[in-house]
Amino acid sequence: HWQFSTEATYYRNRIREWIQWTPTGTQGIWSPQNLLAVKTEGLEFSLQSVFSKKSTTITCNFQYALNSATYQQSESVEQIGRQLEYTPLHNFLTSLQAAHKDWLGNVTFSFTGTREIFGYNATMPAYALGNAMLGRNLKHNKVQYQLLFKCNNFLHTQYQTYGYYAMPGRSFSLSLRFQFNP
Repeated sequence: HWQFSTEATYYRNRIREWIQWTPTGTQGIWSPQNLLAVKTEGLEFSLQSVFSKKSTTITCNFQYALNSATYQQSESVEQIGRQLEYTPLHNFLTSLQAAHKDWLGNVTFSFTGTREIFGYNATMPAYALGNAMLGRNLKHNKVQYQLLFKCNNFLHTQYQTYGYYAMPGRSFSLSLRFQFNP
């Protein structure tokens, strides 16, 4: 049994007096900046496919976002028409999830496009991440357990979401959740 769903959203806004938090100075202290006028425009698209048969379910997800957020009015002429700081133009996410009886797992890949940083007069590079999870649901009497093993950033990507703030490399976690049903 197959199911498909899709969604697309287009948006366009012109905003006056946009407040954006950005690092200022050499010490990286974040403070609010009042932007005179900003235009945001974009397209978000998602697609999901689900296959189910007996005790097996496989789900595929795809998401893409094109997000333009530009200065329309600024005290600095060179900023007009440029993308806002730390706002990627392109974002992409895809995942594959599977569940069979008591077992479950998923693999997720994401891509974040380049981001401009005016305070540092630089561009943050794009990056791709991969995460994976394998788990099992167990039940004993009135207690349900879920054991999960996760590997985050299994591609061991070196990346920064904000300038000069390094994010962790590959990491692992093991978790046990339980729920008591009286």
